[in-house]
Amino acid sequence: MQKYSSRLALPVDYEERCNTLFSRVILFSTILMMLNLIEDLQDDWIVILLDLIVIIVFGISYFLNVRNFHLLSKIIYFSLISSIIFYFSAATYSRNSVALTFFPFTAIMILVMGNKNKFVLYGMLFILLSMTVYLEYHSYQIKWINAIGTPKRDPISTAINVISSFLTLAFTIFTLSKINNEAEIALLKQQEELKKANQELDRFVYSVSHDLRAPLASIKGLVMVANLEQDPKATQEYLKHIEQRVNKLDDFIREIIDYSRNATTSIALEKIELPEIVQEVIDNLKYLENANKITFKTNYKIDKEIFLDKSRLKIVLNNLISNAIKYSDWEKDESYVSITCQTLPHKVIITIKDNGIGIGEEHQSKIFTMFYRATEQSQGSGLGLY
Repeated sequence: MQKYSSRLALPVDYEERCNTLFSRVILFSTILMMLNLIEDLQDDWIVILLDLIVIIVFGISYFLNVRNFHLLSKIIYFSLISSIIFYFSAATYSRNSVALTFFPFTAIMILVMGNKNKFVLYGMLFILLSMTVYLEYHSYQIKWINAIGTPKRDPISTAINVISSFLTLAFTIFTLSKINNEAEIALLKQQEELKKANQELDRFVYSVSHDLRAPLASIKGLVMVANLEQDPKATQEYLKHIEQRVNKLDDFIREIIDYSRNATTSIALEKIELPEIVQEVIDNLKYLENANKITFKTNYKIDKEIFLDKSRLKIVLNNLISNAIKYSDWEKDESYVSITCQTLPHKVIITIKDNGIGIGEEHQSKIFTMFYRATEQSQGSGLGLY
């Protein structure tokens, strides 16, 4: 039942994919426009000025899109493109086949507008169609637009306009396909994480209901027997057993709370004194059964300031050290728990060793699984190492 982030590196939502695609189209268009500017350096100054304006407006559109002003960005971009195509088609009498670029940019508009902006898309498509019909009706000779350049057809400019337009369309289709593929992979990964989370939730519900009910059922039985008992000493013995069951239940609830906090609370880094924290954990555990028989050995090689999440570190140390105490091997002459801490350039290594009963090799790959118990002697919840 881990907490998964809803933010993915790749957009799964259709609208997000359209916006990502649009950003890449703008960048590609800007590159092509810069190349076109180099080719236009030999033309009139007004052509060069228009190229520069287009590049600047492309930059503004990109900035607005990444700032989540998606619709405004698209309206500015396609309005500019439509106006530029219309102007150059009329100013050159379409001798450079500028009007052909209406068609690929219409396709691009359909691909990047998304579903939320259908009415805007229909409106802009109507405007593009009206522009094309108007130019054709007037044979690309608009009285209020002055002609520029030479009246004869320029095959180089024609080739550049046609190739760049259809390159942009091809790039858009290829990029859309790539984004869809990446989004599908991200979605499959998200589904796998969700499946894993559901499995963990099932285990969590089953184990919690079992581990909560078992002590309560035991307490209920002890209370029933104690009510029938006439001997005060025997009653005291029953009360002692009840106390043990209550303590076990309290430990289990505390572990669930620790798990919940760890899963939902963000990491809070702070400067810590590691030796003090280790000693605090050891002191808190010294009242555990047989803890007084354990020899604690500590070794610190710390030459840097340490910044860690203090609360989480305490939980980890408490779980590891308490396990070392609970599963000591009393057949050995000395039972010990060794704790070493060493700082490296970019990390801290904390090693906890003990000479207890150990964990069998067949269980070692599963010890970090929720509610897994590696030994029949286990009295815990199975959450400690999860």
